[in-house]
Amino acid sequence: MNPATTSQRIKNYIIDNLVCGFGVFILFGIAFSVFHFEHADEIFFGNYIWFTLAIRFLYTLIFEYYFFRTIAKVFTKTRVIREDGSTPGFRDILLRTLCRFIPFNEISFMFEGNWHDKLSHTRVVTDTAK
Repeated sequence: MNPATTSQRIKNYIIDNLVCGFGVFILFGIAFSVFHFEHADEIFFGNYIWFTLAIRFLYTLIFEYYFFRTIAKVFTKTRVIREDGSTPGFRDILLRTLCRFIPFNEISFMFEGNWHDKLSHTRVVTDTAK
């Protein structure tokens, strides 16, 4: 199993953030059109961070648990495995997802590894399956 390159990992991060951001705007748009909120802009901007964090958590947890990859990982042809090469279980993916919320996790690759990989004993590898 070849580890994912830094370039692939950065692409994963950017694409997944765009997907989640788009998802938040879509969900807010649906909620505002269905429920006709007063002061919708205040509600949206006042809660944007919390909704974004919730969407990101659910998106990552669901996609990596059921498919071992997020939408970005499909494009970059990468997937999540355990350190021993086996398929990660729910506990592994849950821990991996929670670790993403550690402050400065995004730049932890500059300090000898991605904390969400190390703490959950998982890796992102190039998907060689055809």
